[in-house]
Amino acid sequence: MVNIQLIMDSMENKKKLHFAKIQRFNDHRVTAKEKKDGKYIKYGEDNRFPEYLIKLYNQSSIHSACTNAIIEGIIGGGLTTTEDDSITVVNKKGETLNDLYTKISTDFYLYGSYAIEVIWSLDKSRIAEMYHIDFSHLRAAEKDHRNNIPGYYISTEWTSFKKPSEKDVHYLPVYNPMTAEEEPSQIFVSQEYHPGQLYYPLPKYHGALKVIEMDCEIDNFHVNNLQNGLAPSLELQLLLTDNPMM
Repeated sequence: MVNIQLIMDSMENKKKLHFAKIQRFNDHRVTAKEKKDGKYIKYGEDNRFPEYLIKLYNQSSIHSACTNAIIEGIIGGGLTTTEDDSITVVNKKGETLNDLYTKISTDFYLYGSYAIEVIWSLDKSRIAEMYHIDFSHLRAAEKDHRNNIPGYYISTEWTSFKKPSEKDVHYLPVYNPMTAEEEPSQIFVSQEYHPGQLYYPLPKYHGALKVIEMDCEIDNFHVNNLQNGLAPSLELQLLLTDNPMM
């Protein structure tokens, strides 16, 4: 007969148990519940959906490896052309078209879209400069009467617990060569159509977000287990008594 006895072993105080708190993810995924918040539309129910995607990318080793492999596949050998000057410097930072292509390819897979600031020449006859804008920094303005987004608000402070101040938010109208004269700096945003989404896209891996979360939670569980001595503060002791097999 096998008797199983649970013996509490917490060093000095046997009645005290110590439990490690495992940080949990909240579901920030974008839904049809996009709401206006002042001048802009929230990106996710709590306006922090891009931060959520970044967190999953940084904390799930499997998701990160798969994402990086796919992005490398999108970039491939980079952009090539018979005209050498078309892949040279595209802005005053010294970035080439391939540098820009690498950044927008990353955003396209991670967020489902990418954004480029377009600056017109003085005579407005051509595009003088192009800059990558991190898509997580964008918040869409409310659509006009033609169901078009007129522009985007740009800030790095959306993840704070309060709204960014006016000085921390920059507005750019959407790309339109017809309005280059009055709007010399514009933003080009590319995104795929996704049913139910009015303002923001969803990444192609959106259906696997729960699985990615689970991978992160499993890693958190094992890390906390290792940090706490591989077990909570209790010991399972098997007492073998009256066992005819012994």
